[in-house]
This record gives sequence, structure tokens and C-alpha cells, in this order.
Amino acid sequence: MNTYRLAVWLTTLSMIFSSSYFFPSGNPQPQDFLIAMSIILLFCHKKVRKILLRNFLAKKTLSLFVLIFVMANILSLRFFPEVSFLGTSMAIAYMLYNTSVYLIFNFFRTEKELHPLFLNACLLNAIIDFSSIFFLTTVRGSGFTNNPNQFGIHILCLLIMSIYFSRDNLLSWKLQVILLLLIIPALQSGSRAALMGGIPILLAFIQSFIGNIEKNILLFISFLRKKSFQITVAIIFGSILSIILWDVMLDSVIPSLSSILDKSFGVLDQRFTALDNEKTTDLWEGRNVQLISRITPFESLIGIGYDNYWRRLGGDFEIHSLFPSLIVISGVFSLIFFSLFIIIRLWRNKDFVSWSAIIGLVIYSITHQLFRETNMWIVLGLMR
Repeated sequence: MNTYRLAVWLTTLSMIFSSSYFFPSGNPQPQDFLIAMSIILLFCHKKVRKILLRNFLAKKTLSLFVLIFVMANILSLRFFPEVSFLGTSMAIAYMLYNTSVYLIFNFFRTEKELHPLFLNACLLNAIIDFSSIFFLTTVRGSGFTNNPNQFGIHILCLLIMSIYFSRDNLLSWKLQVILLLLIIPALQSGSRAALMGGIPILLAFIQSFIGNIEKNILLFISFLRKKSFQITVAIIFGSILSIILWDVMLDSVIPSLSSILDKSFGVLDQRFTALDNEKTTDLWEGRNVQLISRITPFESLIGIGYDNYWRRLGGDFEIHSLFPSLIVISGVFSLIFFSLFIIIRLWRNKDFVSWSAIIGLVIYSITHQLFRETNMWIVLGLMR
């Protein structure tokens, strides 16, 4: 097996296990280790390496943002004695890693023959996420991640990726199954930001489907004629009939599923009805954006570095909003170039799906720091 094929399979595995967290938040997870190996192999491939580097230099707003971020963190070592070399090195490594994630998926975006494989990976990941609903022991579901909000953004990104990898056939049974499997886990996560971010994605899916209604009807008819579909239907109906005939299983399965659905909708109702009474809905105080006032105007221009971000803001506090966080970490100019990078994605991807994906991510980033979320960089990489 050559390095390119191995890199593709490692990337596929990383997508399958993207929601499996083995280590505390803030540390690399299995997905990151798998993608990191894939990145190394792709950069060892001479032809692919040239494409990746040429693409990075062509994305001027991204390359300038990365340069400013790296320089801000290096300068923090010079101007702030309390900053550690290890913490700064880790911040820079994460930035370079996330940039590489973006570049390899931007490369895979053009490799259309790999999209069915990646869609299969999304399907397997959705099955893993769905299986987590049977192990819910807390009020909100975290799946196999560390907390409900991580689970929520993971589901949002998985939904976007699944649509991208099946855009040529939105009637793909795999995409339909993924959509169905993700409903209950999304509700159980109770992540309001992720659920609201998912609304424009679903609207884009519906619009794309209706916009090609004639083509999709023909695809649906041909799909009904496939033996694989007929066999699948026969297995499903056979399973349902077996369950109905087996009274003991009926008595245990139905109450269990009913309980899961009640819990899921209960979480959703509780999260949204509690909006008026929660302090965290206040962006300035509740989401800690007010912590930006702890730095001087000069520091807001150059940033204070990622390691100093934690030291200066104090303890476990962080700004739960992406764009103000960038001002603190790497300065106003990094925010400007990152924003331009996002805006250019809107300009170059003039389709409802891409616009809705970006809007969904921006909605989530208003109340969460999304910067080190690997799947966000994957989604951005799937755009031109």
C-alpha cells in the first residue's frame, strides 16, 4: 500500500472515530492522532505536497492569519515573562495542525472518487453516535465526547460533511439514514447553539432537494428498483414482524425507546424554556466576553498569546465566543484576516449549502470558542 492510499484510510478512520474522546478536553483525541499521521504521509508525497503548499500560499487571508497567530504567540514569550515555552509551542502546533487539516480536506474536496468512502465513514460515525443514546446517565447527552456542547458541534459538523459528500445524490439512502440517526443524539445533547446552527443546514438540504425535484424523482424511482433496496426493505419488515411476534421483546423494547424519546424531548424543552432564567444567555457577562476588558488597547492589537490567555484571564475562565477570543489571543489583525477568510468562502461558494454551513458555524461560534474544533476546519476545507 502506497503512502497516498494509507493516508486516505487513516483519514477515513479519523472520521469514523471523530466523536470518540479518550482524553480530557483540550488534549488531542484519537481523531487528531489519525489525521496527524495522514498529514505526515501526504506531505511525504511529492505531488500532493506541492498542491498543498501551493494552495496554502494561494489562500492569502488564511496564510496571513496563521502568520499573525504564530508571531503573536512567539512575541508573547518576549513581552510576558509569565508565559511558558511549552504552552506557546502547543498553541502554535495546534494552529499548524488545524491549518493542515483544512488543506488536506480542501485537497480531498476535488478527489470526487473518495467521497463515497468518506460518506461511509460518516455513516459509521452516525451509528456510533446513535448507539450512545442507550447509555444516557446524565440530564444531557455527551455521546462519547467529554461534554454535551462538544457532542452538539460534532453532530452539526457531521451533518454538514454528510451532505457535502453526497451532494450529487441527495436521495442517497446513506444520507437519509445519517439524518435519521442524528436526530435523537442532537436532541439529547441539548446544545442550543448547535441545534439553531443546524436549522439553516436542514433548510439548505430541503432547498437543494426541491431545486432538483425532477432529477431526484427519477433517482428515487431507480433506487426503488435496486435489489439492494428491496433486500433492505425485506430485512427491515422481517425484523419488525419478528419483534411483533416476540411478545417478550416487544414488552422490553417499546418502553425503552419510549423512555429515550421522552428524555430527548424533555432535554430540548428544558434547555429552551430555561433561556430567560439563565445568566449564560448574556453574551457579555454569561459567556465571559467581558474578560476582554482585562487587556490593554495595545495588547488587543498584538494579542497576548494562547498560553497567556489562560493566565491573564484567570483559572478556568475563558471567553465563550470565537471572535473576541481571537482578539485576546492574537490581536485585532488576526480577527480581521480570519473574518476575511470566512467572507471569501461565502463569495467563492455561491450555493445555499455552503452559505448555510458557514452561517451554522458562525451561530455556534457566537457562544462557544470553536477555534480548536477539528471538524470545523474539515467543513471549511470542503469549500472552495
